[in-house]
Amino acid sequence: MFHLPLFIIIILSSPSSSSSLNITFPKTPSSPSSPSKPNNSTFPKTPPLSSCSVLNLTYVFYSSHTFFTAASEFHSHHIDIEINNCYPFTIFTPDDNAFNDSSISKRYKSLSGDNKYLVLSSHMVYQYLPPALLPHTTNVYKLHETVATEIMGENNYMINITELANGSVTVSNNHIRAVITRTLYNQYPIVIYGVSKVLMPKELPDSAPITSAAPTVYCFKINVVLLLLVLWI
Repeated sequence: MFHLPLFIIIILSSPSSSSSLNITFPKTPSSPSSPSKPNNSTFPKTPPLSSCSVLNLTYVFYSSHTFFTAASEFHSHHIDIEINNCYPFTIFTPDDNAFNDSSISKRYKSLSGDNKYLVLSSHMVYQYLPPALLPHTTNVYKLHETVATEIMGENNYMINITELANGSVTVSNNHIRAVITRTLYNQYPIVIYGVSKVLMPKELPDSAPITSAAPTVYCFKINVVLLLLVLWI
């Protein structure tokens, strides 16, 4: 009879990392030629890169007095630091009443950060459409790709610009139409308009997507040590 120590070690471990869907939003085009620009001689060429300067978008919104929510949202999602005069932009900005509309407010507030970014970028096009040209764009281009279209692809998140019989100009997606109420800023190559509604995209998923930041992964490791100190033979 003798004592035989026997050690049995069982280690269960989950992977330290997990594959996840990361949505990467392009913050600015990689070069001045990247934005989708109309193939029309009436649009000046993009200025040289050396002349770039960031537009103080927050100041534009605040000085317009009824766009405080837009100022906060564009700043919170870092869109304000992406707008510079090296790229043509037309931005259709919902006013405070549009963001506070009961049919939109609850839905918008419930969205993830990525989806809010997507909503805001669906109000922006990589084209310079000044007031003199805006009423005529529907006869030339019909649907316009937005920044959200370039992010998501597949011809989603597109908008249409239409001139009504009374001279008003509207911008719409596939289920919401907003009236352009005023021009907030117009200095080539950027023009910013105020609009009466938030163009909440119909394509927006009901559930929040996985955010661009990698989700927290809880890793665990269970070490089970069974020690049989004495085995009688």
